[in-house]
Amino acid sequence: REIIRTEESARFNDLRQWLKVLLEIAEREDNLADRRKYACQLAFGGSYTDMTHYRYWKSLFAAQEWPRVLEEQITAVLRKVTQLGENSDNSYHFRRLAEVYIEEERWASLLQALLACQQAHSLETALPHLGPRYPREMLAASLKVLQSMSEQSQKRSHYKRLADQAIELPESPRKRGHSRDRTALWRTCKISRIAGAETLYRHF
Repeated sequence: REIIRTEESARFNDLRQWLKVLLEIAEREDNLADRRKYACQLAFGGSYTDMTHYRYWKSLFAAQEWPRVLEEQITAVLRKVTQLGENSDNSYHFRRLAEVYIEEERWASLLQALLACQQAHSLETALPHLGPRYPREMLAASLKVLQSMSEQSQKRSHYKRLADQAIELPESPRKRGHSRDRTALWRTCKISRIAGAETLYRHF
């Protein structure tokens, strides 16, 4: 498996290098259509969005064109999510579009992608942006991820870091002035006492 992954990574890197060459040629020839095509492929060709090429791709369109172009690209990615179906790890949507949603300030879309994924790395990315805007939903998502982490015996430092972020949400009991009412936290989010809950109790 490691050999296969190494070979796939090498092929991917070779492809990216070739696309960069094609993009340079398109720039020299002032070929707008090819510049757009190769910039888009570089932006969305990897596991995560390449935001440098994304911003360059965006710069190739007029302001009035951009909303339509962006919507078409998002639709293409979401179509891929549907095609993956049960074979997906549920993080494809978030990995491919989270940074785009943040860049374009599409907060409802970012929340939707997060709720479909609900993984620790996704939560850490989204919390600073969605916490102030969707405090109740983010508190529930935080606790669900923390519950999963506690059951999987994740590293305490990672667990604590997420808990520290969660308690800053406006809807947390501490922020509402109810730091002693620990049971309210679980009632609000419909989560019963979990393994490692005493760590959360100290935070909340």
